[in-house]
Amino acid sequence: MKNSLDRNVKMYDNNFFHPPAFPDFPVCKDQFLMRCGALLTLKGLNVLPAQWTRDVEFLFEIYANTRLDEVRVMNWSDKEKTLFLTSQLMAQHIHYVTAFPNAAYVILRQANKDIGRVYVDKGREHLHLIDITLHPDYRRQGIGSQIMTVLTAEADRLKLPFNLSVDQNNPAQGLYRRFGFEQIEATPPYLRLQRSPL
Repeated sequence: MKNSLDRNVKMYDNNFFHPPAFPDFPVCKDQFLMRCGALLTLKGLNVLPAQWTRDVEFLFEIYANTRLDEVRVMNWSDKEKTLFLTSQLMAQHIHYVTAFPNAAYVILRQANKDIGRVYVDKGREHLHLIDITLHPDYRRQGIGSQIMTVLTAEADRLKLPFNLSVDQNNPAQGLYRRFGFEQIEATPPYLRLQRSPL
């Protein structure tokens, strides 16, 4: 985080991230998703199962970066903006682990540094990319393409459709379309994209 607001977007209160009985990430035991992790490792990306207490500071940093343009225009104090982002990250986390209890939630590392997160779910009839977020310092370096190469190849191997939702203003659409994703539904501000297996 590099501008003045970015420097002030820090964890409002560490204890706020750890309320009683707050759900951690589930442990994924799906062999397909473990295989994807192994293939990413071969591409130089270390994959660690996400753990809320260990990774929350990094997760907050990359999540906040995806919403900085939005919060900059709010007539709130930096503390209020940080508290808002904190609560939004926690709500997102609860939604993900509740809606996708069998998904793989992983932290990407490169050269012993956390660089992003990938959340992916494998159902009986499709593969679903829940979330992929890279730290700003590691974007536009081909890492997203490496991840999508592994996931789409595995979807093809299993003959599974691959779907995802993306904000209609998110430039990552270009990446997804290069990998054969096509729009199948629009529910503003989100687009639902799907890729058929080759």
